[in-house]
Amino acid sequence: MRDGRHWEGFDTLLQDAINENGLDVRVQTLDIPGNGVRNTETTPATIAGMISSLRERWEMRRPLVLVGLSMGGMLATQWTYDHPEEVAGLALINASMRPYGAPWNRLRLRVWPKVVQGVGVTAARREKLIMQLTLSPLLRTRDRLRLWTGWSRGRPVRTVNGLRQLTAAARFSCPFDFAPHRPCLIVCSLGDKLVDPKCSIAMAQAWQTRCVTHPTAGHDLPVEDPHWLRQQLLNWLTPLCAQAEATQLLT
Repeated sequence: MRDGRHWEGFDTLLQDAINENGLDVRVQTLDIPGNGVRNTETTPATIAGMISSLRERWEMRRPLVLVGLSMGGMLATQWTYDHPEEVAGLALINASMRPYGAPWNRLRLRVWPKVVQGVGVTAARREKLIMQLTLSPLLRTRDRLRLWTGWSRGRPVRTVNGLRQLTAAARFSCPFDFAPHRPCLIVCSLGDKLVDPKCSIAMAQAWQTRCVTHPTAGHDLPVEDPHWLRQQLLNWLTPLCAQAEATQLLT
């Protein structure tokens, strides 16, 4: 039930750092059907269906480096599995999925009632609930609540679409034979009140890749500590881009 605006300018912050370091990467944010600029559409019932819709509507610059936050991590994983030829790397932020964690780890048990409660209520009430689940107390400001509520009222997510997104995420399971076989970065926040960071750690162990942890931030890491996250992504992207350039020279 989020859209590109909820990165709160992190995409621009990352693009500026990429440009300063001379990397040939263009940062774009994508809205799934039912959210943001596509809020009048119906959300597909599955993660795979969401990916199909994104690929139909988006003019992709290949190769792709997918960065997914929360359910976006499921999208990035399934995209890489379905279309490995399109993906050069993937970074997952506070993601969770079966089989890397029990249901009460993938979405903490005490927040389940609040998540369900957030569907079908007024925009102000829903955004306040989301803020409580995803941000540390000091970041739950009146100005931010006013901003998020304005976004929600301007491009509302229909109740049916919110339920379809929650159901798709709950049903999603990482393909049993999946391994990235490409550069992969996993990032998690130890202060996450929505998703247990154990899920990210288990994922990193299974995929034999690195997991970087933020010691205090909540679930919405790009808002909580954008400069820290930007540096982690930049540190990971720089050798990835150098490798891609070397490969192009050799082919």
